[in-house]
Amino acid sequence: MRVAGIMGARDRVAIIESEGRTYIVGVGERVGGATVVSIESEKVVLKENNVTFELNIGGEQSS
Repeated sequence: MRVAGIMGARDRVAIIESEGRTYIVGVGERVGGATVVSIESEKVVLKENNVTFELNIGGEQSS
């Protein structure tokens, strides 16, 4: 899973690539089994199985 980009100023959405697919998601939406907790200017915070993790733009989390 990786963050390809972040769009918007107030109501941000994140462009996340996971398992060969591209998702445009907002806070509270799910992608790849994780829920988007927050979207900041340079990173996305997600939670999966009670574990919170951050992905920076261009950063990747191994599955």
